[in-house]
Amino acid sequence: MNSLHTRCTVVNSSVIIALAEIGLMGIMASLTAEVIIPRAVYEEVVVKGRGRPGSRELEELVHQGKVKLLASRDQALVKALHDLLGLGEAEGYRASH
Repeated sequence: MNSLHTRCTVVNSSVIIALAEIGLMGIMASLTAEVIIPRAVYEEVVVKGRGRPGSRELEELVHQGKVKLLASRDQALVKALHDLLGLGEAEGYRASH
């Protein structure tokens, strides 16, 4: 399948935490062909949020390759958007456009 036609979902920390709190993190990987999270979201949920809802589950999904990390290529845009949004949301926006 051509990568242009592959569907993916970019997810922020709020979605991850909410799904973890209701025990539905596993559903995330089955929704689309690819689930992507900005590196800032991983840092927020797994590193800074160690022991909180979603941290262990997200770390496992990334380790299993079911969720992929994304490093933003346009740091200037991310920085500009960060003034209005959280860092994860800014990177997510950049990833989706």
